Amino acid sequence: MRSLIRSLAFLRKELVSVWRQPRLIATLVLGPFLILFLFGLGYQELPEPFRTVVVAEEDGSAIGVDASELDEAFGEGIDLVEVSDDLDSARQSLVSGQIDLVLVAPEDGLEALERGEQATFSIFHAEIDPVMTGSIDLLARLSVDQINQEVLTGIVEQARAELSQTDGPLADALEDVPDIDPALLVSPFTVETSPVTEQPPSQAAYYAPGVLILLVQHLALTFAALSLVRERQLGMTEMFRVSPLTVREAMSGKYLSFLVLGMALASGLAVTMPLLGIEVQGPLWSFALIVALVIFASLGLGFALSGLAESDSQAVQYSMVVLLVSIFFTGFVLPLDQLTVPVRWVSYLVPGTYGIAGLQDVIFRGQPASPPLMGALLMYGLVMVALAWLAVRKDVEPANAPAVEVS
Repeated sequence: MRSLIRSLAFLRKELVSVWRQPRLIATLVLGPFLILFLFGLGYQELPEPFRTVVVAEEDGSAIGVDASELDEAFGEGIDLVEVSDDLDSARQSLVSGQIDLVLVAPEDGLEALERGEQATFSIFHAEIDPVMTGSIDLLARLSVDQINQEVLTGIVEQARAELSQTDGPLADALEDVPDIDPALLVSPFTVETSPVTEQPPSQAAYYAPGVLILLVQHLALTFAALSLVRERQLGMTEMFRVSPLTVREAMSGKYLSFLVLGMALASGLAVTMPLLGIEVQGPLWSFALIVALVIFASLGLGFALSGLAESDSQAVQYSMVVLLVSIFFTGFVLPLDQLTVPVRWVSYLVPGTYGIAGLQDVIFRGQPASPPLMGALLMYGLVMVALAWLAVRKDVEPANAPAVEVS
């Protein structure tokens, strides 16, 4: 009975300890459910239509279909932006991200059909997500199948009109019809999709930048959050308050130390990328800048969260909630385009969203991260510095108030 009583005493102690931490309970219970609720609310099963430029003759003389009417043939998966005859300009718009697809119609589609050959549509895209690449391939085949039906319908209608105007027997009319393979007549066009990136990533390689960014973000955020909490628990804040230490000096030292540690960890993780067959095609300085800004922003977020935490367990739990948000809302699992606009704003509250997009540009597209993206990440980090200043100031505030003389 004594052993049972002692065991039950620990049971009561732990239950009361947890009950006295309402923030921890709310974080453990409500946090994950709220994240899943937002994700389910904002997830779209179908992605946004691909913005497409068709390079072809507008009158459709080469393919037998009016290019301006291709929007109806494509269906809801493709948003026809314009019909152009300038392939170079369309490819530049594709690389710059203004459009998603460039569809190039064959120049001699109907002539190839008369020669008994199959003409080919070419589709160019800048997508690196393997899932989205598969969707583009499927959408391309479905779209060309629809064009084949439109062309075949036009051929049949034209043949019927010509035969109806023929006075001679049907056999005489068929003598002028080209000898076309029935299979070719059913599918006069085919399609080929080509990425504009030099190194289309594999399934494993595609997720490597996201894993790197999420790990760096989580480590930096956790180190920063635990740093202030442990100082409070050890009573070091009392020494800080009576010392000449300033908030600026404390924050500078903390940021510098954790930034060096984070960059060292990121370098170790980056070394493993060649083992997956990943080569950084873009400039290395851009790669390093992105990682450094993610660490900078994550440290600020960690210091800000430490102001809300009252214990180590709460600080760790807050960092785990941020990691859970990062997995669902940064584009790591699903493209951001498949989130509705109100919920998509949650993505921009996490540093990893900017870091993953930037590293994908550098590693797979061979381009430096866009200045607007890096500017947004820098502004995020500066806002977090202001919040971190408030969290650090209450723990590290010099006692430099003038003494009051008592007569």
